[in-house]
Amino acid sequence: MFLSSWKSLTGQCLNGQYCLRDLLGCGGFGAVFLAEKLVNNQAIAKVAVKLVSWEDDKQEQQTKELELATTLKHDKLINLVHLSSVCYRQKANRSNR
Repeated sequence: MFLSSWKSLTGQCLNGQYCLRDLLGCGGFGAVFLAEKLVNNQAIAKVAVKLVSWEDDKQEQQTKELELATTLKHDKLINLVHLSSVCYRQKANRSNR
């Protein structure tokens, strides 16, 4: 996904659990957002959410990166506490027709 595509997700809520507030950064496989964790539609905590753009030809490499990331432990790193799958498809831009 392009930077503009990641930015367009700001303000979206995922599975009714996380509301994406600010895009913190993005790279080749995904993006990290500052988000709010929701319980009963109430924000209870600020969290970092990493979204991954799965590409069929890179899925093995992406899976290895995520598995490695879950093993890293450091005071400056965020620990993985929840892993979930969300399917998001951008709406087609009909103005190009």
